[in-house]
Formats: sequence, structure tokens, C-alpha cells
Amino acid sequence: MGEVYKVHRAKFFDYMPSGIQCIAYDQESQTLAIGRSDGTIDIWKTGDNWYHQKTIPGSEQRNVNSLVWVKGRLFSAGLQGNVTEYDLVKLSPKVSHFYGHGFWCMSVSHDKTTLALGCEDGCVRLYKVLPDKGVVYERAFDFQSERVISLSWHCSGELIVTGSVDNIRVWNVSTGQVKQRITVHRIHRHVEVTVWCVAILRDFTIVSGDSQGLTQFWDAKTGTGIKSISTHRAAILSLCVSPNEESVCTAGIDPKVVQFRLVQTTADRSAHKSVNESHGGRREWVKVTSTKDHFHDVKALAIVGNGIVSGGTDAILRTTPIHRPNQHKYGPMMAMKRNDLPFPSKPLVHAAVNANLVLCQHQNSLDLWRLGTAGQEIKGLQDGDAVSLESRPSKLIELRSKSGEGIICSALSPSGSWLAFSTVEKIRLYKVTYEPLVLHKVPVIPGNVLPSHHLEFTPDDAKLLSVTNQHSVQLLALDDIHPTLLHTQTGESPITNVAMSDRGAVAVLADENGKYTLFNFKDPTKKIESRLPCYKPVTAMTLNPSGTLLFVVYSDRTFQEFNLHQQSYTSWSSSRASQYYGPQQWLGRKQAITRVQYKGPKDNQILLVENTSITILSKKKPPPLKGQLLFSSKSAVKRTHEGNTKQKQAGHGLVVCEKYKPIMYAGFLGDSETLLVVERPIQAIYEKLPPAFHAKKFGT
Repeated sequence: MGEVYKVHRAKFFDYMPSGIQCIAYDQESQTLAIGRSDGTIDIWKTGDNWYHQKTIPGSEQRNVNSLVWVKGRLFSAGLQGNVTEYDLVKLSPKVSHFYGHGFWCMSVSHDKTTLALGCEDGCVRLYKVLPDKGVVYERAFDFQSERVISLSWHCSGELIVTGSVDNIRVWNVSTGQVKQRITVHRIHRHVEVTVWCVAILRDFTIVSGDSQGLTQFWDAKTGTGIKSISTHRAAILSLCVSPNEESVCTAGIDPKVVQFRLVQTTADRSAHKSVNESHGGRREWVKVTSTKDHFHDVKALAIVGNGIVSGGTDAILRTTPIHRPNQHKYGPMMAMKRNDLPFPSKPLVHAAVNANLVLCQHQNSLDLWRLGTAGQEIKGLQDGDAVSLESRPSKLIELRSKSGEGIICSALSPSGSWLAFSTVEKIRLYKVTYEPLVLHKVPVIPGNVLPSHHLEFTPDDAKLLSVTNQHSVQLLALDDIHPTLLHTQTGESPITNVAMSDRGAVAVLADENGKYTLFNFKDPTKKIESRLPCYKPVTAMTLNPSGTLLFVVYSDRTFQEFNLHQQSYTSWSSSRASQYYGPQQWLGRKQAITRVQYKGPKDNQILLVENTSITILSKKKPPPLKGQLLFSSKSAVKRTHEGNTKQKQAGHGLVVCEKYKPIMYAGFLGDSETLLVVERPIQAIYEKLPPAFHAKKFGT
């Protein structure tokens, strides 16, 4: 990376992400909700630049089987019989109604006033969406003998189509009775067919995907089949329809994502007419493409803009472009392709920089580790040489939350003497001593201390800063018997990022709108108005050790440096910052920068961390030249002439290391010459997944 660092390469954090169960997209707010099998819900913003905005923690008492958006409000339903609305500020359930029926599926009417839910007992039930919060039961349709596994609401609001075992039914919403029953043909006579997904289009065409791997098109008015296409080798678990209803996508166990398109047949096509100008010409559904980017079952699909978002058991969120007529394989649409690793945007790893301790956060537990120590000097070693260990990393403490509550955030003090975490209910604080090893729970937390979204200890281990779930910041004076709440400062919007100086004199807070607030630890009651310019949402930021400079990274991967005393850009930021992030290869990356840190007291070097790389920005070195390689790319290396590949790291001020991946945490320890990198190899995650669908290949 241009300089020599002693690297602690840690792989002891056995983080296991949960598979994706369902996906819901809100077009108006450009917000994507990802429901996972442990009840966790990830919220993504999909505007100009995708980024993971927040996470609603899961719970053992709540199952998320389906999600819907209703005018910016998020609802979920599951097999435990709950219909839940979420508070997107507090990141917790706003209200949850238990109705005693296991819910397999849910759909919202096109006027966004009513939810239809398919139940385990074979009934479709309607729930009215209340204007303030929650839903209320309205009525039920006639019972059927099989459970309702899938359903879809027609745009007119007059019909609902449901899928179950061996049958597809079309229901009259006003009467709650079956209007049309379609029996699905069995390929194997004695094997039941489960219709896992259905959709009904404006022209009353029903699209279904079943356990036989068949995608079938039906006429809802007559109950007759239009077309049946064998597209998958195993069950189809999900399907989605584009807003213009010209494209349909299916996916399932095999695990392909198959796209269909409504085209005009050759016999009816005129040389002077496009498909949309057919004037009554015959149109039919045809398979146009299939992709196999996943390694396991694909359980959820959604259309987002011009892309297909898919997710499943492998926990990775993948996006591929919708196929268009005459689309080139390597055209501009391919820039939409992205693979988002299943790691939260907020840190799950915290380091005690002065004590070689690491805190790892799981869904409902914490692990405290002591790093290993080197058994030899690093002088004379070459880049990449391994150093023998005198002592290996050891787990000191494993701490579980009460009743399996989901942990929202956690923190470890710089000396390792204090440990804290927060659930949706309350903050818990612990005092840690190491000789002997004792974990002492602080028995009393002031009643006016609110649950937290972000916790951070001051460098002197004397105070705890808490970003609450109610637009406020609280400062606590630490005590192993009775901590004291010193101050509460209320903001206008939810706070997403916090930066604190090493001297602990000031902290900078950034909210969802990119607005900054300064917090003075010496006099918390004195509110400092910030005049720093707002741009896009902030994904990471840091203060230099003296607390005079603020370095900010935005969702589009651009970055700026501010002088807090002058409340303006620094001279370097005004004149040269854009030259460093200007290369398209930097801005074109899909991964967001999740962590930044100044190296030491000189403020000339900054560490930037994403899931797949570590970058050292040196402000005193020249920016990269136009066309200079920053990241490894097989196609780019193949196109370069002999000798040009050396330009990748040729003396410029943006040096990238891609040796470590995926990265859960990277940061300097106390001496600023030692780098801690915590990895979680994707292969280790895959090895813990259940067996995937095996398809015999030719020659094997």
C-alpha cells in the first residue's frame, strides 16, 4: 500500500447473515425493504446512488414472511399470526396485531387502503389500514380446504387471485366468493402441485409459478390456460411484474432468474410496425433470458427502476438489468448489475485501540476478544510475510441479551474498561476488569435514558454518548453503580453518523438529510450551530485527533474535508479533492464507504474502508492520472498495453489494497502503524448454509 504496516488479520468473527425472505419496493420514496429469515429488515435507498440506510433488528417473537409499503408506511406479516407496522425512526415495531392465523402472503389494494392476507386455515382475510397506525380486521372470504400460499390484487380492486395446492382461484372482493377455479395440471400424477406465486395483470392474465418449475399464463375470465413454459428444474418460489406489465421475472430453487417478455408474434408483425403499434396484432409471452448469479434458493424478486432485485438463502442482494429489445450484452444497462454483500452499514466490530481488544456484535449476543501478539520483529520482512504468534487471539467474554432481544448497537471504550449495548427496550452498561477477568453489570440506568441507535465512549472513558431513537442525543457520566444523565439535545431528523475527536472535546452529528450538528462535551448545554454545506446522505465521517478537521464521505463516494473553526472547506478540499475521486473507476464502484479514519496527528493520510478494499488517501501526493487503474479489473488489465498495468499504484495519492475481503472492520490501533482488519470470508458463510439444489452437469 506504499507504506509498511503491521496488520492484525482477524478471522475469528463468525458472523452469520440471515437469508432473504421477502422484498418490497416503494416507488414514491425510492425505498427498498429487505426482510430476512431472522426477522431483521434492511432499508435501502435506491435514488441516484444505492446505499444501506438503516436496519430494523429482528426478534425471536416476530417472523417476517411478507412485506408491503402503504404510502410510506411499512407492514409485515408472518406465520406467527402477527400483522406489524414499523416505526422507521425508532427502528422498532410501532404496533403489532395478533390475529391467531398463520399468514403466508400479503398484498395491498391499488388504492392503498386495504391489506389482503392469505392464511394457513385456507381463508383470505381483509384488513383496513388505519390512518394513524396499524390495521383493523374487516372481513373474511369463504373458506377453502387448502392453505392460501400466494395472492395478488387486480388493479381494479374487484378481483383477488390466490394460489394454493393444485388450484388457482379468482375471488370476487365484494362478495368474498370464488368466481373462477383453475386446476393446475400435475406432471406426476401422485405428486401435489404447490402454486408458490401468482400475479394478475390489467388484461386479466394470471401468471403463476409452481413446484413443478412451470411458469404458466391463464385467462382469469375463462379459467383456461394460455401458455405453459418449463423454465426451472425445481420449484418456482417468486415472481415479479414490471410496472408496464411488459416483462415478468421468475426465480426459485434451481436458482436461475428467468425473464419473459410480451412480444408480437412473427406472423402478425408488419415491417413498418413496432410491437407497441400492433393495432390488435397477436402478442404472446416468450422467454428472453435467464441468469444464474445466486448460489442457493432465490426466494424474493422485485423490479426497481430498470433492474431486477433478487435475494434468497445465500443472503446476497443482487441486481441485474431488465432485458430490452436489441440490448447489447455489454451495453450501458450492464452498469446496473450489482452484488451487495450481507453486511450491515453500521459497524458490528469495535476496537479498544489502546488495549488490543475487539468487540464483535451478533444478532443477540456480544463476543469480546483479545488480539494475538507477534513473536518476532517485523524489521526486514517483505510485504505479505506472515509473522509467527507468541499468543493466539482468545475469546474473553460471551454476553447474551435477555430473552433473545435483538441488539441494535454496541460500543467498547478505548481502554476496554467499559462495554455497552442497546436493544429496542433499553441500554445496558457493563464495567470490565481483566486481572482477574470480571464483568460487572451496572445495576441502575436512569429512567430517562432512552434506547439507542449509536453508542460511543469518550476517549477518557468518563462519558458515554448515545444517539437515541427519538431524534436526540444523550450524554451520560459513567459510574459502575449509578450513571448520571448530564444532557439531552434534541434534533430535527434522525441522526445517522457520529464523529468524535481523540481528545473528546467535540463530536459532529450528521442526520438523514446530510445536515451537521456540533456537540460540545465541555459545555453540552451550549448548542453550536453548524454552517457546513449539505450535499447527499453521509455514509462515513471522522474527526482528526485535535478535532479541527472533519472528513466526510457521501453516498455517491465523493468526499470533502471541512475546517470546523472556519465552518468551511479546507484549502485542500476546495482545490484538489475532486481530482482524487474524479476517476470514473472510483465513482463507478457500487460499494459504499463504511468507515474513515485519520492516520495519526499529522492529518495528511486518511483510511477509507469498504467491504472489498482498503484505501489510503495521501493529501500531499498527486491525484491519480486520467485512465490510471485504481482497482483490479481483469478486463482493464487485458486491454492495457505492456507495462501500463504498473500505473495502478504508481506514486499517486489514492492507494488501494484489495488483499482483504470481505471486510467487517479496518482501522488503526493506538500507534497508527498497526492496522486491524477483521474479515468474514464469503466461503465460510456458504459452508454453513443448507445444501443447495444439485443439478447434474454434462460430463460429471
